[in-house]
Amino acid sequence: LSFDTYNDVFHKYAVPSSSYYEARGGDFEFIIISYSEEKIVLKGKRSGKISTLYPLSEPMGEYIPRLAAKSRDFHVSSFTGELNGKKVKGSFDVRNHQFTIEEDIVPENDKVEIAKETFPYIITEEGIHFYEKYEFLGGVLSDIKYDKTDTTLVGSGLTAKGYIPDDWRPYSFFPGKYMFTHGKGSFTVEVTAYGEDEEMFRVSGVSDLFDIFFGYDIRSGRMTLEAQLLTEKDKETVVKEGKDYVILVPLSTKSFFGTDSENGFSAAWNKNETSPKFTWGDKGLTPGFITEEFYLRLYNGGYVRDDSGSTVAPRVYLFKDSSGKNTLNTFLPVSMSKYTN
Repeated sequence: LSFDTYNDVFHKYAVPSSSYYEARGGDFEFIIISYSEEKIVLKGKRSGKISTLYPLSEPMGEYIPRLAAKSRDFHVSSFTGELNGKKVKGSFDVRNHQFTIEEDIVPENDKVEIAKETFPYIITEEGIHFYEKYEFLGGVLSDIKYDKTDTTLVGSGLTAKGYIPDDWRPYSFFPGKYMFTHGKGSFTVEVTAYGEDEEMFRVSGVSDLFDIFFGYDIRSGRMTLEAQLLTEKDKETVVKEGKDYVILVPLSTKSFFGTDSENGFSAAWNKNETSPKFTWGDKGLTPGFITEEFYLRLYNGGYVRDDSGSTVAPRVYLFKDSSGKNTLNTFLPVSMSKYTN
């Protein structure tokens, strides 16, 4: 069975690109293993992975939106509970559909290894379903039901309570105008949705020269700020000075620069629906790297050059603000207050 016209699901993972020269392990050609009125079982011609097709009992236009809503409602970040009488804990990477579970014990010494595994899953109308049956701590994980009302997870011998941060907010909560306060003053910015994956926001008003982007962490339900190449205002082209790109990069309390996505700030909501305010602070994901502020630097493939062409440490990129009077080379977000009118 060959899907020879482009499909967003199959070909995204099956077609090679400059970034994935062997694709992403997917298939668009399949060997039919078995078929019946209940299901069709396929085997990927290239990967050998099994896929199962089930007939829909209702129009796709009704089923898909309902399942999409279930997926949006499932934003549990972590859980604790028991699996076959043993204490366990774990987390969900809800963006990439990865389920991590480990035994919740305190080891007696450094030589004791704690059982820990990560498994892929999909969202179903009742909860989650694993790609295959996985063995863990003597049990078999297959299907787990999720109750949105009390965030419980039950199934396959697991009884657990899911955790959702108190200040979790959906992606749709954030677009709008804000009074943005940073280390050198305040100004109005506008946050707009960017892309179709609900992962980023475009932020205008920071500079007359460029826009910046906030991320969206679906696990914490927060806006985030990480290292990024700056983009020209209202355009898709990056800002350059000569042959160097201009990058916004976090600086740690120990004066280290870090471009890893776990470095940077996240914005904590004050839990006030009528007067939303967000306070920026370190994301708390890298104990050895506490973000203090952001710097504007020149970047060129890992090397930064001075005026003579010699390789030097990254130099500060200076630009004038909208008043034309001041220069800004550091960027320290403090808070954002959303206009509600």
